[in-house]
Amino acid sequence: MSIGNRLRKLRTENRFTLSQVARQVGVPVSTYRDWEYGKAIQGEPYAKLAQAFGVSIEELLGGEKALQKPEMRSDILGLLLNARKNLDLAIEVARALS
Repeated sequence: MSIGNRLRKLRTENRFTLSQVARQVGVPVSTYRDWEYGKAIQGEPYAKLAQAFGVSIEELLGGEKALQKPEMRSDILGLLLNARKNLDLAIEVARALS
């Protein structure tokens, strides 16, 4: 199951509207709708999406089987690289402030 289909399934199972999920994640409704239709998720929304639906990031991404799919590995790698960039930026800011 694709991440978009999983998002749609979790949203409908939780009886959330597109607007409710978008608001919880902090993105425009159009962005969230694009994710459900398969547009790549950029940045850090995985943690916010998992929290909104009450699941782990691993569950959101499809569990261990997701790691075997090239497209999911790409999403996960992108998430990790983005986290690394944010960590590097936070370290720079902390150094500048000290």
